[in-house]
Amino acid sequence: MLMNPILLYTSDRRFDVQSYSGDHGILFLHSRRTNTDAKPIEIQFSDVRAMEIRCWFDGLSILKVDADYLRNSPSNAFELIEHGNQVYALNGNGWTGFVVGGENVFFKDFDAGKFVALPLT
Repeated sequence: MLMNPILLYTSDRRFDVQSYSGDHGILFLHSRRTNTDAKPIEIQFSDVRAMEIRCWFDGLSILKVDADYLRNSPSNAFELIEHGNQVYALNGNGWTGFVVGGENVFFKDFDAGKFVALPLT
């Protein structure tokens, strides 16, 4: 049975893959500050096992979804899911992707200088 997707984050800003560390499984997505957005944005996924993502993209929604979301994935990412992993659907303007990773996704609070778990309350 598919669970209802849980929206963790959405933005219309431009993002890019800032870095990915295969040995630690850490993926950072970054949105630079602009004339209209005074603060940069950083999103962190941990324990990343599989991903399908563009290097840069406009708009981003992150949804926590059921593992069955990956059943028909050409990369066979479903087989990489281990106990405690989550599947995150990524949606942008004109594309969809996913990340299989740890239990939480983090947002950097630049005012506090630390990462906090999404969704922000």
